[in-house]
Amino acid sequence: MSLPQPGIYRHYKENLYRVLGTGRHSETLEEYVVYQGLYDSPEFGKNPLWVRPLNLFQEQVTVDGRSIPRFTYIGPENEKVLEDRRERGESRIEGEDIES
Repeated sequence: MSLPQPGIYRHYKENLYRVLGTGRHSETLEEYVVYQGLYDSPEFGKNPLWVRPLNLFQEQVTVDGRSIPRFTYIGPENEKVLEDRRERGESRIEGEDIES
């Protein structure tokens, strides 16, 4: 299984995330993806950090009878573009049309 490259990803529910890298569980050695939400959450705060097992990060999910990636790579990080989008309240990258 190949590792996700650092950069910006869109979750199938439309939020954007920054993949920081991967790490391993200290006891099981299972590989995890470390990523950061590019949004404010009332429950988890601004730009929360997350970890998810690699196999779940890369799996397909079924939405409206279609199999789509849980996370889709958008491209390398461009902080200026991301900051502008956050200020406008946008969580989607234009031109991407996967719907949940």
